[in-house]
Amino acid sequence: MKFRIQLYRFVPLVLEQASFKRAMLLLLAAAFAFAPLPALADMLLSDQMQQLQNDVQVDRSLAVANNMQLSEADKKLFWPVYDNYVDNLQQYIRSYASIIESYSFALRSNSLDDDLAKQLTDQFLAAQEGEVSLRKTYVANLAKVFPGKTVARALQLENKIRAMAWYGMASQIPLVKQ
Repeated sequence: MKFRIQLYRFVPLVLEQASFKRAMLLLLAAAFAFAPLPALADMLLSDQMQQLQNDVQVDRSLAVANNMQLSEADKKLFWPVYDNYVDNLQQYIRSYASIIESYSFALRSNSLDDDLAKQLTDQFLAAQEGEVSLRKTYVANLAKVFPGKTVARALQLENKIRAMAWYGMASQIPLVKQ
């Protein structure tokens, strides 16, 4: 049996029954892994956050494996490229977490002024530019060994995974007060 998860209007993800439960855990974990809520951030220790991020990574790999539909020969070519991409992606995820932590601290301490807001905005945009550059490299590396449709599928899947993570973060981050 297959389940179709509809994230917002335009982010469908089809999963086998066995991976449906893990995907739901992935969504929940992604929402909490990056949640800047002061109470949650204060409660969780760094080793607990690391374990949660590790769990998200396992579920991420499972979702990719279930949706890429690769032959055994293709898997040997795909996974080293994908693993390298995800390893490099971690630096941007850490950047976002640091930016969110700084923003959360500034909100809690009522110290978010225009200068800090601009600094955090610039850091965020730099991280996004870096992530886009990384994604371009990932696609170029995949294109060296796979046809266009496989590369497009991998990019679509990665975009859906990142959209889930962004949704989890965005839903927890309050807007800057004027």
